[in-house]
Amino acid sequence: MADLSLRSFERNRYYNGKLMTVRDFQTEQTYFNEKRHLLNRLLYGAGVVCGLHVEPLASAENRGIRIRPGAALDGCGQEIVVARESVQSDIREIPGYPVDSQAQKTLYLMLHYDECARQPVQTDTSAASAGGCENNRLLETFRLSWAAAPSAFADGWSAITHKATVIYANDKVRIERVLPRWTRAADTFEAVIRLTALVPLSPNDAFDIELNETLSSGLIRLQSDSLTFVFAGIDAGSSIERRYTVRSEAGAEIGRFGGNIAYQMNSFKDNKATPESIVTILDEQSLTERLVEAYFEEQIGQEGGCSGAEGILIASVTLNNQGFISAVDDRHRPYIYSHQLIARLLEGTGSEPLPKHGGSHEAGGIDQLDVTGLRGVLADRQKIGVAQGGQHVEDTETRSIHFVGDGVTVSEDGGVAYVSIPGGNGGPHARNHQAGGSDPINVANLQGVLAEPQKMRINYGDDWMTVDSFSLNGQEVSMHQENGHASFFVSNPYQCISGYAAFDNVPAGGHFVSDKIYLYTNTKELCFTIGLQDDNGTLHMYYGDSYGTSVPAINYNYYPSEGYLVITLRDRRTGTTLPRVNYRVRWWAIPATSERGRVGSTQIIMT
Repeated sequence: MADLSLRSFERNRYYNGKLMTVRDFQTEQTYFNEKRHLLNRLLYGAGVVCGLHVEPLASAENRGIRIRPGAALDGCGQEIVVARESVQSDIREIPGYPVDSQAQKTLYLMLHYDECARQPVQTDTSAASAGGCENNRLLETFRLSWAAAPSAFADGWSAITHKATVIYANDKVRIERVLPRWTRAADTFEAVIRLTALVPLSPNDAFDIELNETLSSGLIRLQSDSLTFVFAGIDAGSSIERRYTVRSEAGAEIGRFGGNIAYQMNSFKDNKATPESIVTILDEQSLTERLVEAYFEEQIGQEGGCSGAEGILIASVTLNNQGFISAVDDRHRPYIYSHQLIARLLEGTGSEPLPKHGGSHEAGGIDQLDVTGLRGVLADRQKIGVAQGGQHVEDTETRSIHFVGDGVTVSEDGGVAYVSIPGGNGGPHARNHQAGGSDPINVANLQGVLAEPQKMRINYGDDWMTVDSFSLNGQEVSMHQENGHASFFVSNPYQCISGYAAFDNVPAGGHFVSDKIYLYTNTKELCFTIGLQDDNGTLHMYYGDSYGTSVPAINYNYYPSEGYLVITLRDRRTGTTLPRVNYRVRWWAIPATSERGRVGSTQIIMT
């Protein structure tokens, strides 16, 4: 077991006539090995140095893997060398394979340093172990094991730079707030709210969890996902994340995060304040120093020794519900890059004086930027600040400006657009204006229709009427405003409301939740029914599990105070080769009409 703590090294001192024992020779080996392991750990870290690609073996059962030659360094700084191709014909023989393999899962293949004693020889009859047998050599080799989760080395840097605070937990779910430990003044960073299912959650358990995050002075929230979790029926270990973007202001030293959480599962409700999280705000130099200190504290601050038991992740292997290999992925394992390789990667192909990006430009050319897949405020279309009368118009949604009129021309010079509007040096009206002035319009003493208040014409059947204003009254009158447009909804209070939710491209075992479905009704007492529409347009009423696993599990949640409905769908098919499908879930919201009272019932005796 290697000692990870820093200590002074001791080596042999030779002199004429020195008696050398086994202990002295072991000290000689230990001195060089431990010093080399220390440098490996502190200078290079842990990861794959080269090779070690993992491939599935083509066989009838598809249970074998092949590991290509390569090398790695483990967390102890020990070198692991796979000198030749290694074939494992049955992955079930690798230690750590789960006993319960009748479900689809992902396992992580770990590589470990190992030693194998070899070359047994008879000891000298004059030695202390006279008549015994000892191994003459130790072969430095490797061993494999399975892990249910990736090694800590796979995300070691994130563990150093970020801290997760549990803000709510019970026997079903755990909710964490993940923040950077440190940031720079005026930097932008991301806060992550992560919900993890601790046990399998039934589709009949409807969860509605809402967070309200509060930030201390010196922090500005720039953009945020909806911090609401509405879901049902997810597997143990599954996670759902919500994110928001924060900027730290110059002059602030500490940023504090708090708030409260409203938790509801079916009829159970809980509302409480969330624990506080702190982000320390540093200058550029202090942040760099703190990151370096934290990294090396992690490297040398581990108590006890290192056995190499954690190993190095070299591949993730996905198994189907029969235990056969369906996919092997070695893209997310940790790597160690040599200085020469890093230099070559920075140079591009090795022959260009500039990286590939710079070498692709020509004089006067343009730099094409790929802006697909951006998140947060970067995903919004660019907006334009508009000034009116010398004052900036706040909260404008303006994304373009159009100049309309006879003779309007636009020219460009040095990347600046110039709009020419005729009349600037024109008649008496234009000459009365000053730069930045306004043009008042005198509406006093107008005559004719101009003197009357503005009116509107309303059509009802074949009749028209002219009025100053109008009001909509009735039990089922509602209004919805979106993008500056007002929509009025007038309906019969006993009218049935219907629609459908589209669930497209659903994989086997997939979980989906619909967008919010606003019902725009003042009636709070509603009952719902659901049907599943097939590709031919035929509608099948949904009665829970009556169709078996060939039909998805469907649930709905209605929030009368907010006036919206959400539908959740869980595909119950199993298997990795099944095609993705589209589902159409038709829903009906039926208001309570007139009460007819209670009726009795009579048992039917079958003979």
